[in-house]
Amino acid sequence: MDLSRLEHMDGLHFGTLRDFPLRLHNDHRWTLPLIAAAQEQQYVPRPCHLIVFDRHHDALTPNCLPELQRIRAEGPTIDRLISLCEKHLRVLDDDWIKAAMELGLVEHAVVFGVEERDLRDDEMRFNDHRGGYHRIILSSLPGESLGYQGNLSDLARSEELRELWDILGWQAVDGKFSFTNGRPKTFVTIDLDCFVISWRGYLLPWPEEVYMKTFLSASTYGPTHGWSGKKFMDGLLTSAGVLDIAREPDCCGGSEKADKILSDIDQCLFDGNLAFG
Repeated sequence: MDLSRLEHMDGLHFGTLRDFPLRLHNDHRWTLPLIAAAQEQQYVPRPCHLIVFDRHHDALTPNCLPELQRIRAEGPTIDRLISLCEKHLRVLDDDWIKAAMELGLVEHAVVFGVEERDLRDDEMRFNDHRGGYHRIILSSLPGESLGYQGNLSDLARSEELRELWDILGWQAVDGKFSFTNGRPKTFVTIDLDCFVISWRGYLLPWPEEVYMKTFLSASTYGPTHGWSGKKFMDGLLTSAGVLDIAREPDCCGGSEKADKILSDIDQCLFDGNLAFG
């Protein structure tokens, strides 16, 4: 397994968050070979569940199905996946999730924070070319979803939300929510543009008050009382095999703003524990 090419092609850096692996790079489509590498290292199973934080859903249907079929038949090696990202996937980084599913790397995906939900239902539930069933679920950010009638709190919609909760390992016991024990390892990836405000052509990093309301303020709603977006993130990471961060500077307003966002989430969400070698 050799990821050294990505250090030059996509600015890949290796690090740790507390006691598990951290990956930092530029464009989100290059997450594909990082998923395969994590599976080769047995950090996550193959296929795995994918948990994404992103302002975009990145779930368009790839236009390179014959290439995906070929790679899956021959085996999704790191070199083949790097070549796929370089030559066949869209440089807008908006089709890599379904590519990962067609390749047998990812089973289901949850994408938190999407602003434009332009996928039809048949695009969010589909069978890959080998007949495997896949689900892509879009949700508001956890802090918003923990409140009244939210996707992480609404017991009245428990059947409708069952797939989402099962993918996340999120359960209601005696009317209170918690994470299940012993759930499979997931691959968690964050696009830094999730923390950008788009306004009149400007791309602005979140101010502190948005982090406060969206991640740091605790829910007062009965079933999720005491849960905050940050506490939910902490719970997600207990089952993460790898945390992947895509800087996406072009979608953040430039490298300087992307660096500020990385510093902000390090302090607000991870207590300053992101460490890069």
